[in-house]
Amino acid sequence: MKSIPTLILGGALFLAPWSLAAQSLTLDDFDGTVEVKTGSTWKAIDIGTKVPYEATVRIGNHGLAEFQDGTLRIHLSKDGSYQLSALAAKAKNAPTPTLLSQTAGKVGMMLGDKGQAKGAVPVANMGARGAEVDPSAGLTWSEDDTSTDTPTSASVLADIEALASAGKLNQAMAKTDAALQAPGAEKSGLRLMKARILAQMGRSASSLREALAAAIAPASPYYSASVLLISTQALLVEDWDQALQKAQEGRTATQDPDVGQNLDLIQALAFQGQGQTQAAQDMLQKVVNEDPTSGAGQQAAKLLKS
Repeated sequence: MKSIPTLILGGALFLAPWSLAAQSLTLDDFDGTVEVKTGSTWKAIDIGTKVPYEATVRIGNHGLAEFQDGTLRIHLSKDGSYQLSALAAKAKNAPTPTLLSQTAGKVGMMLGDKGQAKGAVPVANMGARGAEVDPSAGLTWSEDDTSTDTPTSASVLADIEALASAGKLNQAMAKTDAALQAPGAEKSGLRLMKARILAQMGRSASSLREALAAAIAPASPYYSASVLLISTQALLVEDWDQALQKAQEGRTATQDPDVGQNLDLIQALAFQGQGQTQAAQDMLQKVVNEDPTSGAGQQAAKLLKS
């Protein structure tokens, strides 16, 4: 079997043509420290800094970095040094995923919005394996969300969801950040919402960080949304271990056959990323057997034939 491309669940993500000549990448988001090599020294950079494609960058302090140039994104989520031109060239030639819009739509439905996310985010997903995030950074989701004056009330979450589903991602993010800063905010649910918005923006490393920090408990009705989002974003930053762990965990817990089949497909791709070709083939056949007519089943069948 040939190597399996990135998971396809629905929608479309495209990598537009580009040239490395006289171009630069912009640091769009980061955590920890991000430095660029200048001669024999390293210089710390901040959000908005433009870095030449030929530059070497270094991530430290359990950090992450996301660089953007038009439709190209590079996700780095493990400490180390990286030559941006090599990553960009690899991303240019990699299969383009069609994952994010379906993921965002499914997570949105689980959070309460019955509409699908509109459109897809153009992304070339590339990067290092993700760094672990301390799950204790998040709080347990409060099931009492009926009050209209709390930062995580049903009405506030519905407003954020409506903005995100309409493609007004910057407004949705601003409203979420404001709610997170409010006294008494239930950070777990809001961080999961923020992770979903970041995924729609194509900021997979940042989305993964937020979704892990949300620490949604298995007893929560939003647990399936959490494991689906974590496992898909882990695939996109090539953190195969995290993707496999969360997909297996979620597969055991979920009673939803559609979610379960998608999690099995994620497992197949994670196995392939780890180099476990036979395990990947076996899992793909399992996905087909579960429901050959679904989107996941059809995709698995195509991958088995590739």
